[in-house]
Amino acid sequence: MIRHYRRNCRTDKNQGAQRNGLGDIKLRRGPTMTPTTTQRSTRSRRRSSTGGAHGASDIGNQTAAVLGAAESYAHVGARISDRSVDEPDYPWAMCLRKESDDYAAKHSRSAGNGALMRNGIVGLTRLRDLDATERAAVAVASLTHADPLVADSCVLHAEAIRVTVLEGRLDLRAGLNLVPQERRSQWEQWIDSADFTPGGRVAREGYRPSAIETTSTHVDHRGLANPAASIEANGSTFGALRAAWAAITSTDDGSSGHARRALIAAVRAGHDADTVAAITGALMGARCGVSGLPAA
Repeated sequence: MIRHYRRNCRTDKNQGAQRNGLGDIKLRRGPTMTPTTTQRSTRSRRRSSTGGAHGASDIGNQTAAVLGAAESYAHVGARISDRSVDEPDYPWAMCLRKESDDYAAKHSRSAGNGALMRNGIVGLTRLRDLDATERAAVAVASLTHADPLVADSCVLHAEAIRVTVLEGRLDLRAGLNLVPQERRSQWEQWIDSADFTPGGRVAREGYRPSAIETTSTHVDHRGLANPAASIEANGSTFGALRAAWAAITSTDDGSSGHARRALIAAVRAGHDADTVAAITGALMGARCGVSGLPAA
């Protein structure tokens, strides 16, 4: 899927000395982030989520399906080639991408939110490099989600985090120029539909859902106490990102405690609320820093 992800874009990289929005996190160069460097993490995540003492209780149906199929495929390949799947150079990334592509081919709705849920860290790994941030977001997302909308959402999310840390401004539109031209206007509409700031499109003129939204969600922002709850299809990657953005923009009144209000709105959105909260938390963490997040 990575080789098919193309973009019509270019902006200057942020090379200047910018304000670190996290404040208490030191910027430093990390290891190259590719699918290969994440293979062991994804394997251990699946194993821990199926009964480990400290494992996650849910990694998402699509992610679990792809990881499980990839592990089965890998073991078959290992037997044929007389190798061990535990060898450091075993092609786990290839197995994951194959099963991710197969899943997308078999399911009409494969743009799930599981890749976006785990995407927060990606925006922090290449803070001084726009291109590397984009490549990393696409590479990690493609391990389990081959739908191009998933790659788009992860690029937008990661770039928003990177720009927020460097420049102190949280703007989901910052990465629109990285989205392929053929889907850029659709993403711009989705972001606009979730912008509840005073100068946002919703406040100015209301919003009409696009064709793809009318088949998967009902959007009616007027008169709702929690705008994030109006975006019902938050199990999709585009719905989850929009719900997170609505939770953030609808609770920013300029006063302290914005992170807490945004997270509460995300949780109260319902449906796949834990994922929406994770996506929201990553964005607010970049904006507020650790000290600005509410205590557990």
